[in-house]
Amino acid sequence: MSGTGLTRTQRLFVRGLHHALQLRFGGSWLVVHEESMATLGWARFLKFLKDGTMMVTELTKRFGEADAQFSVSLAAMWNGCGVCSYGHSLAGSLLVFRDTGRLHPLCPEVIDELQDLRNDDAAARLDTLLAGEEHAQLRRIAAQMYALRMGRVLPRSVDDRVIEATSRMWDWYTECSIVVGMTLRPEDASCQGHPVGRDTELLARYGQARAEERSGS
Repeated sequence: MSGTGLTRTQRLFVRGLHHALQLRFGGSWLVVHEESMATLGWARFLKFLKDGTMMVTELTKRFGEADAQFSVSLAAMWNGCGVCSYGHSLAGSLLVFRDTGRLHPLCPEVIDELQDLRNDDAAARLDTLLAGEEHAQLRRIAAQMYALRMGRVLPRSVDDRVIEATSRMWDWYTECSIVVGMTLRPEDASCQGHPVGRDTELLARYGQARAEERSGS
């Protein structure tokens, strides 16, 4: 049951947070934040909110808005949690669609497919999906994140350290939301981490474009 294990004060706080995030970003995270609060407790939950916001800000500064969102999506994907992996890939996809009119290859449905593959197969599939000059930066981020995660390379630059820190942060966080994350369907993803999720007209146009893509029209 939603909210199980929370004190009344924790439940009220999480619901207030949920309302504030809906106003800023659109979407819904009530269940996952209730689960996170119940698992982490006050101090660690608030620390993640603060550190996660700072991490997205740093990623955006270094890689731009869309690739920052995709970076978080990939960090969560490797831990098998749909909430952040779907939600941040949706945010990134919406940003790309808004700015270029193109559909990005890393939509929630594709992230879902990647989660069903063995790690090396998923990494290889990512490399193929992100072929092309327009995806060169994200392709490099994805490859480096996986190599760092698997211990195949050591961080050598500030970018490497930011990528590695992102991976570690979302590994730690998604452990507490894995129940919700494992049951969420990609088509039910809520846009996370960017106000683009409030643009209902954009969401409608994006949804129509994805439907046409799936139907081959």
